[in-house]
Amino acid sequence: MRIGRFRCHFLPGRGDRPGADAPKGREGLLRPHEPCPFDGEGFVRERELCRLARGGREYHLVANRFPVFPEHFVAVRPDGAPASTLSQHLSGTRDIEDIVAFLRAAGPRYRAYFNSNPGADGSRSGSSVNHWHFQLFAYPWERTPLEERAGEWPARHLAVEDGDPSRLAGAAWRLVERIHALDAAYNIEARELSDGRLRAVVFARRPAPDREVPGAGTLSSNFGGCEMSGDLVLSSRPLLEWHARHPEAAERLSEERLRETTRAIDEPGRAG
Repeated sequence: MRIGRFRCHFLPGRGDRPGADAPKGREGLLRPHEPCPFDGEGFVRERELCRLARGGREYHLVANRFPVFPEHFVAVRPDGAPASTLSQHLSGTRDIEDIVAFLRAAGPRYRAYFNSNPGADGSRSGSSVNHWHFQLFAYPWERTPLEERAGEWPARHLAVEDGDPSRLAGAAWRLVERIHALDAAYNIEARELSDGRLRAVVFARRPAPDREVPGAGTLSSNFGGCEMSGDLVLSSRPLLEWHARHPEAAERLSEERLRETTRAIDEPGRAG
């Protein structure tokens, strides 16, 4: 459903997925990997579509259990990988290079998204599983609101573009390192442009209160990451119906929430 510059999605059952209601912990972005639904051979047998490998590293490509779009996949590191590589945060340029390599292999219809662990300040990125993974979406739209109206986009974001995956990964990683220094959550969107260059958009998060919608429920400040392309995932049908009945108010509220939950990377201070 289109609401101004945004598209709203309601996914029945998504709010009941493991980790969806996890407490807003203050352990920090770099917390160690914890046992989760992505561990074990049962997960692989049930969900794996194929296996990806690059530079000696492996990933399970699995079907998302709660897809936002029909072609929505998740690339997950195997639980036998070194423990230091399993926490849901980026560790260097190699991680980003893997993401964009698989993105290019999937084709220009796809976009890749990485949602980090929560930050020590209570900031959240939408990730509910502390096991290294990224999302891969096939978009049915050629352009998104971020590209159509980037100069007016309400969220604080930084974008880097390059035709060389290694240079792009290096530039994006330098931004991520600055967010790590804040111990804040973050999101990255990556896509291949029509001229073959790559774009990575980096969002640093900050904590914000949930928003009450009278008669409809609570809008969480824990966005799912794909709102950077204008897609908002709503947690209940009453909230979806409220957005349909009040499109102008819903668009204003969505803009306010994006401003509240994103921060400038150089914004001072680290709570925790």
